Amino acid sequence: MVYEIVVKGRVQGALSRALDGFEVVDTAASETRFRGCVDDQAALHAALGRIAGCNLVLTSVRRVDQPVTDSPEQT
Repeated sequence: MVYEIVVKGRVQGALSRALDGFEVVDTAASETRFRGCVDDQAALHAALGRIAGCNLVLTSVRRVDQPVTDSPEQT
């Protein structure tokens, strides 16, 4: 599953690498958005723990639904 994690403030450099496996998808003055694949809930909680360990303020966490690429065949 793909998750988007938003933290308060602009995160750059070493702090942005704290979420290994996630990429920075948007950085604004007021927030930074990370997006990445998470295998299970334990991995999600580990990522959230790394955020807390870096003293980043968590704003939101949401699952991002992937677009459907296959359409059912009509017969």
